Amino acid sequence: MADAVLYGEQALKLDPSYEVNRWLLIMSYIQLGDPGAALQVAEETQHPLPLQRLLPLLRAGDWERGAELAYAALADGTIMSIAEPWVAFALRMQARQRHDSGGRVTRSSECVGSRGAPEVSRYCLRNSASPARVSRLVTS
Repeated sequence: MADAVLYGEQALKLDPSYEVNRWLLIMSYIQLGDPGAALQVAEETQHPLPLQRLLPLLRAGDWERGAELAYAALADGTIMSIAEPWVAFALRMQARQRHDSGGRVTRSSECVGSRGAPEVSRYCLRNSASPARVSRLVTS
């Protein structure tokens, strides 16, 4: 894992605008147990994406703020496919914390993983449609 951080830092220096690499580096720091370094990587960019702060928040168990970031990324189109499982996790944990058994939070999180496509996630969030219905719409 230490090698992943080393290579991730080098890749970030070569192309600081490549957000997927930034996400992988943040994930590596989280897995090494260094959420402070992960948060620093998330914030050290000219155009920080709120979603990049998601993993440190989830690591800290802050489901509410994590879900807020997830909703913001879905709404403004800055979600990355690599982050979708974590977005779904944040939304589901918020729903569990709120004891929401069938509201917008749960349906939206199901949509995030429905086909792995950000545009499907945004469609689900806007329309609170079922994942099956959205899958039919996308494949038709």
